[in-house]
This record gives sequence, C-alpha cells and structure tokens, in this order.
Amino acid sequence: MGVLPYELTLTSEESVTVAHISGDIDLAAAIELGPQLLNIARSGPAELLIDLSEVTLIDSEGVKMLLSVVDTARGTGRLARVTQLSESAERVIRIIGLGEMLDTAQSPTPRRSPFRPRDPQPTPPGSFQ
Repeated sequence: MGVLPYELTLTSEESVTVAHISGDIDLAAAIELGPQLLNIARSGPAELLIDLSEVTLIDSEGVKMLLSVVDTARGTGRLARVTQLSESAERVIRIIGLGEMLDTAQSPTPRRSPFRPRDPQPTPPGSFQ
C-alpha cells in the first residue's frame, strides 16, 4: 500500500471533535476519510469541526464527502462545520458556491439549498425560451 495523500488528526474536548486534515482530499482520501468522518457525524460529540487549514488540494470527490458529512450530522441533530480553510480549499469551495452549505467560517449561517431561483428574464418579442 502506498503513502496516503492526507493526514487526519482528531482532537476531542467535551462536546466538540476537531478533525484536522492536511494534504490532498481527492478520491483516494475521500474513500478513506469519508467513513471515519461520517461515523463521528452520526455518533460523535454534538459538534464536529473540520479544519482544512493545511489542505493542499481538494477535488469534487473531497467536496462531495464534506457535504455528506455535514448533511449526516445535521440529520442526527449534530453540527458539522468546515473551518480554517487553506487558500486552495477556500478557492474551490468559493468557486463552486458551497461555502454556506458547508457552514464555513466565511459564511456562518448555513443555507438549506445551494440553488437559488433565477430572476425571471423577460422574453423579447418574437424569441423562444
């Protein structure tokens, strides 16, 4: 087995667990990390903070895994939040517009849906939609 692209350090105090992740959160990491973080989200302390301050890369599978963890925690009445974003993690999450869904430090109020209805645009006469 090769070297893992990430490192996970867990710290717990009373009702909070901090999951500090460093390195790459790609498909390989998501396969390994997902079950560990989902277990904490389901049955761990009331709050899970996912520290991404030392993440060097995050791809779509990594983002998908984080969304699943946050959603699972909320479904069990717990709180999961992504904190301390590295520059690369913040850029990816900002570009895809999921800061509020992941309840990041940059957007403290979680949103229920990442989709916003578009403002209706008037259709010019003689054109089709």
